[in-house]
Amino acid sequence: MNLAVYLARNSLVDQRAANLLVNGADVAGASAAVPQAVAGAQTRYDRSVGENLEAYWSAIPDGRKQPLVILSGMSQNYAINDPQPGDQTLTEWADDLLAPRGVRAFGLAAPNMSTEEALFLLLATIADPQTHPDTFIYGVCFDKLRNTDLRPGYQRVLAERPALNQAWAATAQALQTTHPAAAAKMLATLAGPQTDTNQQQPTQDDAESIIRNTLGQFVPIIGLRKELNAEFQQQLFLARNAVLNIKPTSKRPMIQSRYDVNLDLLGVMADVARTNHVQLVLYVNPLNPVADNPYIPEEYSAFKLWIADFAAAQNIPFANFEDTVPLDAWGEFMGGPDFKHFRGDGHRITAQAIIDRFGPLIPNHN
Repeated sequence: MNLAVYLARNSLVDQRAANLLVNGADVAGASAAVPQAVAGAQTRYDRSVGENLEAYWSAIPDGRKQPLVILSGMSQNYAINDPQPGDQTLTEWADDLLAPRGVRAFGLAAPNMSTEEALFLLLATIADPQTHPDTFIYGVCFDKLRNTDLRPGYQRVLAERPALNQAWAATAQALQTTHPAAAAKMLATLAGPQTDTNQQQPTQDDAESIIRNTLGQFVPIIGLRKELNAEFQQQLFLARNAVLNIKPTSKRPMIQSRYDVNLDLLGVMADVARTNHVQLVLYVNPLNPVADNPYIPEEYSAFKLWIADFAAAQNIPFANFEDTVPLDAWGEFMGGPDFKHFRGDGHRITAQAIIDRFGPLIPNHN
């Protein structure tokens, strides 16, 4: 088994990276890729896509020295379909566009990001004086409003940072009357075993981790355990699709209870941003104009009406970039047009649209 895993190690690493929609070197063995990237000051987004946020935290520009913009959202923010030399992510283009004004942009995005995770990133950046943003731009993806919970990498950060943990609890408790669904979800997250500060949390320095990481250098099954799990999950996913005839364009009705919680969490984000003097910005993600998507048309139309009304009522800058990226900037996925991940030029076009629309709201460096 170890010999088979060793011989397949490169393909396993590449497949896991493909599942996360990032270039292989960016996520595989994240701890190995991080020091060089951060030391070279070339990292402008969390290249571990939420798996190892702690390692990339120091790469966030110091918001005390110049205005800081955080760009958050799901995989559309960093995944480049059919990547070519010289391509940049949405955040990197935005950072370049803002640089002449003395403003920095940094990307905190992850695949299938839930609104609770966006709230977590907002609170986490606010809780650290060095990363306190002037502007927090969140691309709201309709089909991710069915997702809930914090991924393990974010749970770990929440558990290990007392100030953030306290801010999370205080926010939930203060909003139990105005945002009961969101507050209940936040308190449930805090009570979970991974964020219980009364329990001893595993760290990279504890005995179990040291033993596992040491053995992983010599025993492929241990060293590549994440890649093996990803491959198993991928094969299970493909088998389910084959048996049930599920395609990327198969319509998926929204799970109403989760949808309602996510909308309430957007309300919490608005309150948190306002209280902490952060300019929250919302936009609807671009969609491929010729690709079918898994949205129920009536549900998606209702969502677009709701978020436009919500932003207006909350006085939040908002734009619908649904039709921003032209047809030739999109790519393919599983044998058909990808409905939400575009090529490198799509990142440039989307970044330009964001800065054109919201740039005047971002303060210049004095």
